[in-house]
Amino acid sequence: MVVRCDAIATEDAMVKKRKSAIEAFLALSPEEKEREFRSLDREFSRDETRPLNAEERKRWKKFLNRTRPRRPKMKPEIKRVSFAIELGLLKQVDRLARRAGLTRSQLMARGLEMLLRTS
Repeated sequence: MVVRCDAIATEDAMVKKRKSAIEAFLALSPEEKEREFRSLDREFSRDETRPLNAEERKRWKKFLNRTRPRRPKMKPEIKRVSFAIELGLLKQVDRLARRAGLTRSQLMARGLEMLLRTS
């Protein structure tokens, strides 16, 4: 089978990705960037907007779920407790947890387990 080089080049051009909006903006000259900024730096009226379509709603929900930190699900046998601790000791606990790659809760639980095993 013989393939011409110009056919391959055309196919490569079709496969190339379009520039993202950010890449397209960064490629603009400073004057064009300023003009674009000025056109958007204003109050928008409600008449200029529209409801999101299904695809846009899906992308918006995905964005919200990705950026909003959520509290981890707790197992039913876990009980959240609150107690007072000296600030200096808490800083030491946090430093040790960070070095060990643990959360504060994990470090405290391990420490309590060790204490219970030795007593």
